[in-house]
Amino acid sequence: MTHYQLEETFHGQLTTTDAEVMAPAFPGGGHGPLTDDEQLALLDIIDTINDRYGTNLTEAHRILTEAWAQWMIDQPEARQKFAANPRDKALLAFRQMWADAKFSHLDQHTDFIKMLIDNPDIEHLLGEAVFDSVYRESRRREGHAD
Repeated sequence: MTHYQLEETFHGQLTTTDAEVMAPAFPGGGHGPLTDDEQLALLDIIDTINDRYGTNLTEAHRILTEAWAQWMIDQPEARQKFAANPRDKALLAFRQMWADAKFSHLDQHTDFIKMLIDNPDIEHLLGEAVFDSVYRESRRREGHAD
């Protein structure tokens, strides 16, 4: 792929560096960040991607991915869709939100997002890990016992 067609979905001022990734401040209803198990799952998938594909994803990439997951969990309408549907149907809604989450940060994380676009297997593995945590947390917050 030699060209990308981009569509602006966000316009505003955000400042981050690779060493310091700031999560967007969205209302979360006081539920807090991802659980330790969810954070470990994302760390494991980062390690797996690095080992399998020879990439050099860092802690900053994991934190950014957690921020994307938290952004999705903090969207009440999306959380309700995830919680009310079986996994396969919730995955359809997740795929659009996953793209939205990534491209909303394109200006600040171009290299990382380009790597995901250029490597669909990596994007899929990372997306699956994020979906698992978003789906579980959405169901928990909406009162569904699994």
